[in-house]
Amino acid sequence: MQCPFGAYTTAHSTAYSVLPKGRIKIHGAVASAVNARNLHAFLEVKKDFSNWIKKQIERARLVEGRYFITLAQKGERNEGVRGASVSIEYHLTIEAAKHIAM
Repeated sequence: MQCPFGAYTTAHSTAYSVLPKGRIKIHGAVASAVNARNLHAFLEVKKDFSNWIKKQIERARLVEGRYFITLAQKGERNEGVRGASVSIEYHLTIEAAKHIAM
């Protein structure tokens, strides 16, 4: 099977083989996907995840529901803070992850 990251560089092939992949239902079909936080860590991005992913989605003109989905994840409650924190998990199609990784 050919790597969806293409034959551009060894890094793309390594990213595809190293990053855990899952399956998501997107745009009416099941597709392979990666968690954007894992991609962020693999690429060793120095910017915080939240701002980085929003900028990448804008830059690559990715459409939610077609190239990625978001899921709200409740975190642990911090002492002295009302309510639990909520983080947004982004799951990208392989094609979207490829565009971001380039």
